[in-house]
Amino acid sequence: MKQKLIIYIILLVVLSTIFGWVHRIQSKKTTVPVENKVETVEVQKDSLDLWLDKLAFCESSNNPLAVNPKDKDGRPKYGLFQFDIETWKMYIKRYNLFNHQDWEDADYWNSIYSRDHQEIVIREMMKNGVNMSKEFGCVRKIGLFDKKIVME
Repeated sequence: MKQKLIIYIILLVVLSTIFGWVHRIQSKKTTVPVENKVETVEVQKDSLDLWLDKLAFCESSNNPLAVNPKDKDGRPKYGLFQFDIETWKMYIKRYNLFNHQDWEDADYWNSIYSRDHQEIVIREMMKNGVNMSKEFGCVRKIGLFDKKIVME
């Protein structure tokens, strides 16, 4: 009986060692070294970018998902720069932006919440002489962008 107990203990130790060894090998296979570095990227903004930042903050508090259910004109406004959907569609079609020809209504709704898309539309509006203070109420608060600066 004592001999069987010793054999069981030895067997238990051997199996535990093997299990630990297998576990160690598997954990080495799945471990990915990670460096704890933080890189800082400096982005330089031109004066139009800074003006657009001010406009976005004034219009929506920099919330790209902002919805104003009833603006002064009675129509809801959406996104960072608070476009109403009909005006949004009109400018995209007028300036032939974003390959919109195959778009459905859902595509316009998705794009109205994109900061990049809204900034492209606003830049096109400015290039084409749209009265920005008429389109955006906050332009009266932050001032017009200096049109003397060449826009890309």
